[in-house]
Amino acid sequence: MKIIAIYGSARKKGFSALAVDTAVSYFENRGQEVEKYYLSDMNIQPCMGCFACRKKEGCVRHDDMSELFQKIVESDFVIFSSPIYCFSTNSIYNRMFERLYPMLEGGMALGEGARKYTQRYPNKKCSTIVRN
Repeated sequence: MKIIAIYGSARKKGFSALAVDTAVSYFENRGQEVEKYYLSDMNIQPCMGCFACRKKEGCVRHDDMSELFQKIVESDFVIFSSPIYCFSTNSIYNRMFERLYPMLEGGMALGEGARKYTQRYPNKKCSTIVRN
């Protein structure tokens, strides 16, 4: 099973990281390999809202999110994590999450024949760990 863990905290030894490390240890103790990604070490630009990903899989931006997106697509299980700052997940996590928009298709902007969203990867499994 391909598993990836996405650490949303800038503090690599903080409480959020500790919670993810516990989940990672669970899988590693059962012989699973887990790839780790630290969002604070990545260059992830914001979503431009261009809707290009509605027509074709992927994003027109080519930054570290391109590789991370591909790893998410190829994985069997994803662990997302973020600390809570001011009653919300942190900014780098939000930026990454917005860039997961290509996981959906359809939903074109109004005036372009709006339709419902559908999942490109309907059997994707994940867990989210948030910690204040």
